[in-house]
Amino acid sequence: NFGVFDEERKIHPLLGAVKVGPAPVAVRLWQNGKVIKVNGANTRTAGRVYLGEPNYGLTGHFDEEIWFYYQEKNMFKSKSWNQCLDTYVDGDGNDVLHVYKCDESNDNQKWAFVADGNLEIMSEPFEPLPTPAPTKHSFRATQSPVTSKPTPKPTRKKTRRPTKAPAPVTPADRYADKCGTDCVDNCQYVGPGYTLCYNGWDQRVCAMMGDTHHWCGHATPAPATEAPEEEEEEEETEAPTPAPQPYTPAPTFKEIIEQNPDFEIEPVTIRTKTGMIMSHSPRGKCVAIDDQENVVMKECHFEASTTFSIRPIAGEEIYLRVAGSDWKLTEYYGRVRMSTEPIAESHPDTQIWFFDTISQTIRNKANGAACLEIVEDQVGGLVEGRLCDETNIMQKWVYNDKTGQFYHHLKVAMCLSADGVDKAVRVQFCDTKAVYQKWYIELVHSVTKHDTQVLPWQTPFPTAAPGFHYAPTPAPTKPNKPATQAPAPPAPATDAPAPPAPVTDAPAPPAPVTDAPAPPAPVTDAPAPPAPVTDAPAPPAP
Repeated sequence: NFGVFDEERKIHPLLGAVKVGPAPVAVRLWQNGKVIKVNGANTRTAGRVYLGEPNYGLTGHFDEEIWFYYQEKNMFKSKSWNQCLDTYVDGDGNDVLHVYKCDESNDNQKWAFVADGNLEIMSEPFEPLPTPAPTKHSFRATQSPVTSKPTPKPTRKKTRRPTKAPAPVTPADRYADKCGTDCVDNCQYVGPGYTLCYNGWDQRVCAMMGDTHHWCGHATPAPATEAPEEEEEEEETEAPTPAPQPYTPAPTFKEIIEQNPDFEIEPVTIRTKTGMIMSHSPRGKCVAIDDQENVVMKECHFEASTTFSIRPIAGEEIYLRVAGSDWKLTEYYGRVRMSTEPIAESHPDTQIWFFDTISQTIRNKANGAACLEIVEDQVGGLVEGRLCDETNIMQKWVYNDKTGQFYHHLKVAMCLSADGVDKAVRVQFCDTKAVYQKWYIELVHSVTKHDTQVLPWQTPFPTAAPGFHYAPTPAPTKPNKPATQAPAPPAPATDAPAPPAPVTDAPAPPAPVTDAPAPPAPVTDAPAPPAPVTDAPAPPAP
């Protein structure tokens, strides 16, 4: 009953009918610093759609705020509940928003994003940039030169043109011909099909990086008297050297650009549009937040209650922090360490990361083309930043927000583990009791700031809508009692007559003494057992 094939080795009809379409985009639906969530299966209110603070800590509810947006279908599917955002009209004529079994033919599950002309900045580079880390524009396509001689008459800056002799490198340097005219007096990394030239490194640091790096020595501008010598070199060249290739981005780096809703991720700035989320249903209403912060449907108008931003998770800045400490994962030119502060004189963005839950890659912000990769395939193997490649299985990571561990996708029982401050990051056997394997994903631009705290094992089941909590604290934001029950106590105040309303609010025993006139003292007229307020008719209630 559960096999892929039947007894005749024919594929199961349901499996044969499966259509694999384009990969969705994992997004959050933001509204005024909070996100729309759906309670998962392990909660008392499974399937409930509500507004709440972004997840922080080891709650087990990270998936509740993640939606899969299918551009070609205009549908949002909840990751925690595996159903699609849906609206319908109940028996009283009210529009209801909920999640329901996904159906591509159901217009109640189709949504359009109507931009209001405003933008929200999700990520922008830190300024100034004292020592810029290599970005994807630092990667150049390489091509095997026809001769071992440097390219004559480079088309770039003349001051960087090498003289007739190649850059002074040792005869044993097998990458000597890779320096060319683009990398002079710098350390060069040679990869499969590309080279990377680091700016500002010295020869000593370059020698520490291993046999994948080599030094392209100093070159001085060619004096005018040496021009004839360069011409002689051109005559000796049997075949013309190919023209320098233009800058190309990293082979697999992709900008997230969605047409509906509009996501635009530029190389240095990530921004998203704000607007309304409109239903394709016949009534055509929009998702909104009411005064009690309930997620509802209402008429579409450009106003605060209907303004949302749909942010791809791959473009949201995060810190990867060791639980219960100030240690943050820090990347600097490929080397990954734990540090409380950015490395001295380095880019502060070296501690900011982007976690793409679809491609399962963890990318650094300062070095925009570097992703966490296991570079030593062994227990205790070193983890460093390498050129992002979605097809590279060594860069795949899965986060468990219940234990705080980053599992490697294919290396069984291997988890990301810190060795200590300013020490390397490695993969070790997964151990839920290992403190250095517990990681917090902290949104950089989250409204609520979280201080360092002892490892909390927060309440596993939400008990009320977190949106009713107007003043959240670093502790879990889900209150113990529903906020809708709060107005119940003052309700009896409306039953008293309008003129003596302030008097009837006082306690029953002192009320007759202070409110009644001296002649008809209520103490002597009414017996003690029956309460004067309840036994007397409405006019003589005082």
